[in-house]
Amino acid sequence: MLMATFRRITWLAALALLLAAASASAQTVKINEIRTDNSGTDTDEYFELKGPAGMSLAGYYYIVIGDGSSGTSRCGFTESVVNLGAFSLQADGLLCLRNTAGTPALTGYDGSVALTFENSDNVTHMLVMNFTGTNNQDLDTNDDGVFDLTPWTSIEDAVGLSTGVAPNCTGGVEHIYAATVLGPDGANVPGHVYRCSDTGAWVIGTFTPLGTTDTPGAPNFSCAAPPPEFRYEMRSPCAPLVSESPTVTAVARHSTGADLYYKVNGGAETRIGMTLSATSGDTSTFTAVLPGQPTDGDRVEYYVRAFNATPDTTQDFNQGYFVGLVSVSALRVNDGNGAAMYRFYGARVRGNVTVPYGVFSTTDTDFYIQDATGGIDLFKYGLHSVQPVLGDDVTVEGTIEQYQGKLEIASVGSCDTLLLTVNGSGSAPAPLTLPCAFGESEEGELVRMANVTLVPGADTAFVGNKTYKIITSCNDTTSLRIDAATDIPGMRITSTTINTLRGIVNQVDSNSPYTIGYQLMPRNRFDLALGTTGVEDGAKFQARLGSAMPNPASRTARIEFTVPGASGKLVPVRLALYDVQGRLRHVMLDGALEPGPHSATLDARSAGMQANGIYFYRLELPGRTMTRKLVLVK
Repeated sequence: MLMATFRRITWLAALALLLAAASASAQTVKINEIRTDNSGTDTDEYFELKGPAGMSLAGYYYIVIGDGSSGTSRCGFTESVVNLGAFSLQADGLLCLRNTAGTPALTGYDGSVALTFENSDNVTHMLVMNFTGTNNQDLDTNDDGVFDLTPWTSIEDAVGLSTGVAPNCTGGVEHIYAATVLGPDGANVPGHVYRCSDTGAWVIGTFTPLGTTDTPGAPNFSCAAPPPEFRYEMRSPCAPLVSESPTVTAVARHSTGADLYYKVNGGAETRIGMTLSATSGDTSTFTAVLPGQPTDGDRVEYYVRAFNATPDTTQDFNQGYFVGLVSVSALRVNDGNGAAMYRFYGARVRGNVTVPYGVFSTTDTDFYIQDATGGIDLFKYGLHSVQPVLGDDVTVEGTIEQYQGKLEIASVGSCDTLLLTVNGSGSAPAPLTLPCAFGESEEGELVRMANVTLVPGADTAFVGNKTYKIITSCNDTTSLRIDAATDIPGMRITSTTINTLRGIVNQVDSNSPYTIGYQLMPRNRFDLALGTTGVEDGAKFQARLGSAMPNPASRTARIEFTVPGASGKLVPVRLALYDVQGRLRHVMLDGALEPGPHSATLDARSAGMQANGIYFYRLELPGRTMTRKLVLVK
């Protein structure tokens, strides 16, 4: 009997120990959700913890391990340290803290703290006890991926966000110090991750649009019934013509249906039920046709909302486009933070070339056109098959983009192509004369300034990709930018007086509200008339017709020539191609150009010349004609 009683007591003691252990285990606090900083001006980062309701977080610290404040070439540095001692878990067992400096569009936060969450590197998020280290401290001194210092008593939870690139500390790719690793998310490090509410498994959420899978301060989605998730969306055509009806295609996962909501010129919103056109596994494709609009410049804005049976709904990006032709000034509208209001909208504009193709870049498409209301940069990575010359009348269709404050029409977003059409030759607009400084209203425009003082520093010749200070007649200090792709680098600085300065107003400003960083970029040496030896306004240019490059040519050839006369005055110019019988085969240029150096590109296939042969290109000027030979081969 005594033995039985002893066994009963022993068993009860063991049970008590097990219950105590279970109780201690139940006290565990875990990281539940993370959003890193969005690129741009917004700072929507936050983290969320989950554990016993009302539990004090005294002794807990939230730290992030990456490359520290240097940004490159090291591993294992603390980037963010948050002492959670002043906080407790809420009644629902959650605590969500956002960045103090943030202006988030989401709600549901329980408090704010100073956060530094990267969105472009490998990082490790950790919840530790009794941290005694410091921010920007090296915990992996030999960069081998193992902590050499552990200034904490325990690691309660950890998760790594990966770019998918192998660690290389000297190359700026950090180690991850956690067993659980998420990423990459496509080509990027995950920007939003969360634990499923049903299984606790980590999953990658949607980074953009903001709020798609974010649930700050509320239960996360479950793995069994995830919310709809957009994979991509497109529109064809990018910028419809008047009365043309574009088709919108949206591809989403975990979705049983989708609706499209649109409005015209800021009017009432209209819903269109989208048609399910294809299904593959958990991914569905939906389409809808937007009605055509009757007037050039009509602005159509829309978004797609997908849903499923849970019921959950997910809203995709706000999209938009301008119908038909629109003026440059209509696109140049900024919000209170200096961000382009119509960024990523489709648009079609028409204007004359002020900076020819190939002047500011020989590897990418980067040139400017101007209409009666302003100028704008046209950009595409890589070379374009259409390469306009100075003065050409050009129509462009693409996506409105803002890069470092500068407005562009580019090949990004739902319209991933830059469509260029040369309507014919023409004349470059005369430069806008400015007495003093320039700003947002002149961005992208060809301008002219007189009596400018250059501050060259120690340079005796201009250096490419360098910015110089210039002082205008109003004593305004502004910037002169020398592009390395032009012929200006190496030009001797023979005077600090610039009699006449012409060029495009550019902007390089990485921070909202994008009100600084305006620069004047001359196109060539003839735009930069130094006081005593430079080419001044009214200086004479001599006629010249250069050799075709290459020659022989299989398809395209570039021809350089100089228009004679006094700068600032337009001259009639015709550049044409003739066969050996003297028959006109193709006109490359027929219009009026400013005196100075120019170039034109011949595309033999587009001109209808497929066969081998000898041709002659002729530069026809008032009172003078110059001719050279060109050989075309297959």
